[in-house]
Amino acid sequence: MDKYLIVEGYYDFLFYTSLFNKLKIKDVKIIPPQGFGLKYNGKGNAITLLKDLVQQFYDGRAERIGIIVDADFKDISRQGFYNTLKNIEEKVEKDGYALFTKPNDYHNGIILKSSKGLPDIAVWIMPDNRNEGYLEYLLLEVIDSNKKQAIEEADKICNDLKNYAFPEHHRQKSFLAIFMAMQENPGRNITHLIEKDYIDFKSGKMEKIINFIINYYK
Repeated sequence: MDKYLIVEGYYDFLFYTSLFNKLKIKDVKIIPPQGFGLKYNGKGNAITLLKDLVQQFYDGRAERIGIIVDADFKDISRQGFYNTLKNIEEKVEKDGYALFTKPNDYHNGIILKSSKGLPDIAVWIMPDNRNEGYLEYLLLEVIDSNKKQAIEEADKICNDLKNYAFPEHHRQKSFLAIFMAMQENPGRNITHLIEKDYIDFKSGKMEKIINFIINYYK
């Protein structure tokens, strides 16, 4: 039986593949929507893919399905954490799924349970199952303290930019890109954070998602 992790896009696929390798979890298929035949990647199609994959629970082809998507922003995309969680739950409610995790425990990860006896679904909404934002918001909070000076310099550069085209809610993406450009191999994608041990895996927020992944998939 297969184990799946659904992600939004190609760079998410690269990042979580690197993370799962770091955690020595080898038997999980990490897939963005296009990796399973949908025309486009993205959050909406990732949630649609969840509904499609749940059908594999019925005939025993799948034993684990998790999904990690960004919260995004309520004021900009009418999303945010709670709307995203609602969208996910509604996609699988006909399969008997409902929230099992209590709101006070969302920060440790979210589980959906099915009244039809299907396996649990694991949900993580970046950055922390509570706030608005993206994966980049989490990553900037868990960069190892050895890189503190580089982070501070990247933050200053980003804040001092005058002529930029990105929307304000993408500032953290720009911030992280500047930090990555300051490293010994500029131009590398965010998997480099894991490969070069730039992430503090013992930081509280990183430990929460790691423990959630391990407990669900191992």
